[in-house]
Formats: sequence, C-alpha cells, structure tokens
Amino acid sequence: MSLIHKFYCEICGTEKRDVNNWFMAEVTSAGVLLSHWRTDRAKSAGIHHFCGEAHSQVFVSRYLAAPETYAPKRPELDPSAKDLTAVQSHLVSKVMQQPSDMSEESEEIFDLLAAAEAAIKGKVTVDSLNNDYFDA
Repeated sequence: MSLIHKFYCEICGTEKRDVNNWFMAEVTSAGVLLSHWRTDRAKSAGIHHFCGEAHSQVFVSRYLAAPETYAPKRPELDPSAKDLTAVQSHLVSKVMQQPSDMSEESEEIFDLLAAAEAAIKGKVTVDSLNNDYFDA
C-alpha cells in the first residue's frame, strides 16, 4: 500500500498538483529558510507550503511581523526514556543549524548519529553508549 502525500498552500488552501512553482519554508532558531519545492523535504514536520512566490512572501511578511508566533517546536529530550530515535532527531536538528563549514562539533554529532543509528538497529544497546555524548 502506498502512502499519498497531499500538500496544501498555507495561505489559500490550494492543493498542490503537478505545477512546479511551489515554495516551502522552515522556521529555525536562526530565522526562516525559504526554498524551492523539494518533495523529500516537504514531507518533514514543521515545513510550511506555498503555491507560489506571492504566498511565500505573505508568509515571510507575517513571520517578520510576529516571529514569536512561528517559533520552532522542539521536542523535549528525556534521557531516562532511552529513546534513541528522539536523540537522533535532536542531533540531526543541531547539524542542520550548523554553518556550512564542518566544525569539530559537527564531526562529533555525525559520530553520535552513527552510534544512535546502530543502537536503533539493535547493533548496540543504550547502556553501552558513552553517556558523555548525550550531554547537551
């Protein structure tokens, strides 16, 4: 069974069809990231969808007028839950907010992502991971 994703313009409610002039935006702690349509990213939580340039500009104007109403939602990490999927998502978010050049911290985050992925796949257990890596 295939899952069909339908996308709607956040401003006017128009359903996305085959037209390729759609835009999307993501609100981060650094501001709004506006980009052309990418289906793989459009499916992500927290992405805003727009049927064209005019409606993406409406969104940016609304954001600039009241940025606090669009604050990105950050899931709370509960270390006692040992939820490695949540840890991995948290680390991916940190990597995505890094500048384009790779810092030492980014390298460590990629190593942690690899460890979390291995743990999720059952190759290692949470207890075998070094807890120092999960200090925020």
